[in-house]
Amino acid sequence: MRAEKLGPALKCGLKIPALTRPAATLIANMIKQQQDSLTAQMKQLERTLQDRIDDHHIANDTPATAAYSAAEHRRQKMKVKLEYDHSNPALFPAFDSQLEAKLRIDGPVIGSEVEQVWFGFGCLKGIASARVHPWVKAFQDDVTRFTKVNFFNQMRRAFADPEAQNKALQKLGYMKQGNKDFREFISEFDQTLLEAGAFGESESTKKSWLRNAISLELAKAIVAAPEPETYEELCQQLHRVSHQLTSLNKRTPTTTRQLQTTSYTAAPANNATHKPDTMDWEPSLNKRRAKWVPKGEIDRRMKENRCRRCGASGHFVNRCPYDPPSPPANRPKCKSCGART
Repeated sequence: MRAEKLGPALKCGLKIPALTRPAATLIANMIKQQQDSLTAQMKQLERTLQDRIDDHHIANDTPATAAYSAAEHRRQKMKVKLEYDHSNPALFPAFDSQLEAKLRIDGPVIGSEVEQVWFGFGCLKGIASARVHPWVKAFQDDVTRFTKVNFFNQMRRAFADPEAQNKALQKLGYMKQGNKDFREFISEFDQTLLEAGAFGESESTKKSWLRNAISLELAKAIVAAPEPETYEELCQQLHRVSHQLTSLNKRTPTTTRQLQTTSYTAAPANNATHKPDTMDWEPSLNKRRAKWVPKGEIDRRMKENRCRRCGASGHFVNRCPYDPPSPPANRPKCKSCGART
């Protein structure tokens, strides 16, 4: 009904039928679609305007980036915090590589080569900055010498160890796993290979170095295993076997624990107090035998993480070099008084 016709109808008291629910829902959906369309258009206009502003800045600030698209270099891609203060010289090789990667990836955004050198110098802190500052002060106005190549050479002369590669090669010959977890050890071993520049060596050479470095227990565990063809396959095999050995060592049978506990229960009450890190033993036919001690002393040794059998630190009862002690009832009688010795 048109608007001009509704006036008389309202004056006459006529009731206008309300919209049905489907019609109201349809109108609400149409309004929402129009709002969403307008919102999308506004966002697209904002993006277009921002792209034009960024393109203008890139064109004016970094003319050397004409070969790259503006969309690629609108912002820096490598979001890392680069700092080096020379408090730990071992961290310099990693910093050197990260800074070089940063300038390769984001160099066009940072600016000209001179600006990239200033960016690299800004990553140096404390002692590191003080060491390189004289070079910066001397050549900052000489564009032919104030270059990235010269800057990196100056840093490496100041912070890198010239004997690092030779030291790493020597370390490969004598480093051992010892009691270290294999995951921790292989990380150190791979780092030493990198520092020695030996990752390009033959697979057999790298495998030989690694086999000589692993623990005797791990070497015995793989003695019957098939020989891996590559160094990486050997690392995977050792990872797997090392994990299996760790799981196996944690599984101590209940019966064994009970025998270890009950075999040292009876003891005289007047034994002397044990002194830490000394071994109680007595001669036997085959090898040295541990002395019998009271249960209180055994409990004390367990609390102090010492061997329950001999009382020494550095090993436990399963690796004790002494035979188990003889119970007092099995000891010979004294000839003079008849008492048990």
